[in-house]
Amino acid sequence: MSHAIQVLVADAHSATHVALTHETRGSDLVVLPDYARTWDETISLCFEYRPDILLLALELVPSFLQNHLLYLFKQFADLHVVVLGDSDVPVNLPSLIEVGLAGYFLKTDEMACWLTGMRAVVSGVKCFSQHVLAGQQENGLIQPQIENVYGLTKREYEITTYMAAGMDARQIATEMNLSYQTVRNHQTSIYKKLGIRGRHEIFSSPIIIASSQPSV
Repeated sequence: MSHAIQVLVADAHSATHVALTHETRGSDLVVLPDYARTWDETISLCFEYRPDILLLALELVPSFLQNHLLYLFKQFADLHVVVLGDSDVPVNLPSLIEVGLAGYFLKTDEMACWLTGMRAVVSGVKCFSQHVLAGQQENGLIQPQIENVYGLTKREYEITTYMAAGMDARQIATEMNLSYQTVRNHQTSIYKKLGIRGRHEIFSSPIIIASSQPSV
């Protein structure tokens, strides 16, 4: 995007708003001066500012998150919602993605991951904390709906998970019964979409990888 990306923070605690404002000073991300402390304030400020991104703390909508998201998207068609959750709160990402959620991060993730994710979602790419996605796979919740998260195709996602497991291109080619050059071509596409330079940077990016090797 060529214009500044306006971010509305909705969190009962001011620390998130203060820290994010400090971290984005002078960047393409502009944190709005007001922040919402309740769900009602969130809706009111969305009408007032019409932000590009709503960074929404899960604690403001502890139940029926899908319904709340559906309401937001009905009122604000161009709004990108990124949720900040806690590691001990279960979440069913496929169902949230289905209704239009753009991103989901943990409050314990580094803020750099939040920033990367927010820049990604305004360009039409869904972005999620690798910690959240790893938990989804462990619980058997990762479904085909997640294939296009962060712009990866199904095959690119599979190759990414193998890279995350420490496999190089030749090993992946053997495992997936593909040619070495085909894997290399996929890797080039993956690196471009994730904004990284090689598989050694896989875990430094908030992407949709799992921490263990996938089954085939």
